[in-house]
Amino acid sequence: MHRFLGFLSTMILLLTMVNHVHADTGREGDEGPRARVVLQAGEIDSRTVEVGALAVVVYGIGERHLISREWAKLDTVKGYIKAVNQRRLTVGLEPDGWSKWIALDRIQTLSLEGSSSPESANQGSMQADEEVETAADRTDHTKELDNGRERIQTQVDSSRAASGLKAMPVRTSVRMTKGKDKDTGKRIALKLGHGAILGSLPSLMLAFTVAGSCGGENFCIEGSLALAGLSVYPVGVAIGVSRFDPYDRFIYSLTGSLLGVLAGLAQGSLPLAFVSSPVLATLMSEQSRKPSEIRRVAVSLVPTPKGYLSAIATLRF
Repeated sequence: MHRFLGFLSTMILLLTMVNHVHADTGREGDEGPRARVVLQAGEIDSRTVEVGALAVVVYGIGERHLISREWAKLDTVKGYIKAVNQRRLTVGLEPDGWSKWIALDRIQTLSLEGSSSPESANQGSMQADEEVETAADRTDHTKELDNGRERIQTQVDSSRAASGLKAMPVRTSVRMTKGKDKDTGKRIALKLGHGAILGSLPSLMLAFTVAGSCGGENFCIEGSLALAGLSVYPVGVAIGVSRFDPYDRFIYSLTGSLLGVLAGLAQGSLPLAFVSSPVLATLMSEQSRKPSEIRRVAVSLVPTPKGYLSAIATLRF
């Protein structure tokens, strides 16, 4: 009987020890996942972060992208939390113990470790490295998308610029055609007609004067009115020739008009003087005209996709 009671007591004791072992193992398994807490941006403050806890912080460096709001670079730091307020977090770095403060708006994730053992610290570092790699991959992907958008925008801008460059010479060639080829005959006709009309006004006075005093001769100059009309005629011709040509040089038109009158007088023919004056004036005007050259290089400001202005030099052919 005593042996049976002893055996029963031994079995009860063994069962009790096994239950304690399983309970401790369960507690350790339950505490394991809760030993590490990860806080995202916006969850970090004095209520969620305990001073003195071991932490691994992933934060942004540089400037944020205007569209994706991603940081230019991510970095990680491990140490014990010394202080936290509404604006920044102070971390004591391992192993030298130097303090580093980080603005809360730059923190991506903050991993709080449950203990300062080497295993948990190494595990936290490995997980933090994985987070940094993931964030870096996300940043690289965002940069690739942004670069793709910029390349597409650049191609569109280049196409627009090329279209503009192709259109400008066409318009320029049309203007040059009108000025040199298509309107040349019309311009010469206007010069001859208006030169003859404006120059013939004093010649009428000359004709009436000559008709009453020449006595049947082919050519004669009598009276002050005839001399005045003959002297004013080349000036009127030059004015009429230069009136419809903005690139005309009046001095050359006047010279040609005078040469025409002198040539007619030298031949002793008044009609020849009247005809040759507008002809030579028009010829001198056409030979001496110099249209203004079109600017070959132009500089303009073009907005970029990022909101800046770029200076673009345009070369016209």
